[in-house]
Amino acid sequence: MNRMTPLVPLILALGCGTLEQDAPITTGLPNNRTGPFRVLDLDELEGQRCALSAQDASLEEPDGIIRESGEITLVMVRAQGELREIVRATLDGRLALRETPTPVLPGVTDGRSPSLARDGRGWLLAYTREGRVEVAFSDDGLRFTRRPVPLLSADPRAGEHNGLRGASLTQAPDGTWWLAYESAGSVWIARADASEGPFTRVDADAERPGRQPVMEGSPSRQHTNPVVRVERTGTGRTIWRVYASTRRERVEDGAVARTQELSLAASWDGARFTTATTPALSGRAEPTPDAPSLLFADATRSLMLFTGGCGSAFRGVRAAVFPAEATLPITR
Repeated sequence: MNRMTPLVPLILALGCGTLEQDAPITTGLPNNRTGPFRVLDLDELEGQRCALSAQDASLEEPDGIIRESGEITLVMVRAQGELREIVRATLDGRLALRETPTPVLPGVTDGRSPSLARDGRGWLLAYTREGRVEVAFSDDGLRFTRRPVPLLSADPRAGEHNGLRGASLTQAPDGTWWLAYESAGSVWIARADASEGPFTRVDADAERPGRQPVMEGSPSRQHTNPVVRVERTGTGRTIWRVYASTRRERVEDGAVARTQELSLAASWDGARFTTATTPALSGRAEPTPDAPSLLFADATRSLMLFTGGCGSAFRGVRAAVFPAEATLPITR
């Protein structure tokens, strides 16, 4: 198989600015994580559409961490009929499987949208179940123990009129913890000083009545399965990014046309978010991309893992990179 030469990290410009310019989010997003992302092709994945798939089940809603060794520890949902089992696997920098998917939460058969994080004590696994966000802990990242108290439950007074879904947990450079989730087709965010909470709900626009979401849904536009990432930029500022699946409906010639893409909203303060005008990944590359996870390989290269079609009856984990010139191995 013909492999391209790995990309040497570049400092990308946004207009006349630098990699992470200090312009307001309303006038421009830092370019190195915005997209559009390029979906990896068959030649890059040993002739497969998906980086990870199974013959008898769908592998959905991936999330991962790049370890110091360059390997990627991945969690996802193994969906088979009504069974929704959270499993763990290991990939190398070329996205080749190094460890077969194995269950990490014995007894949990209805878990969804797992999110993997680490703190000074060990591993954390956030996930949604029965309309609430739950969390489990592990010393070694192999087997997790559930915490009996959920991280967050739906509160209609805070705009959460349906159960909570699509949880994503991450730690900011200042040590605070951030939780993104979906309810009623909108994406919301909450923060805490410790990984176990308590989490305080964030209002994305305090000037409007009621609590406002990070990404607001409508009958014709639904945001689901968000992922939140927080990092310090090259200029020393902190930026929050939330990626999500966005489904749209519109009427064309008397018929309903449906599209799906992966969208991005970003913020300089963790409260006021602006949505990018173009998708991070459009439906042209994958008709129904879902449940994105973002892994930052270095200051310029990003790996997006998401649920997509594998050319079979079951869906699996697809991969995309930004910038478009980035190649495998994505980690060193």
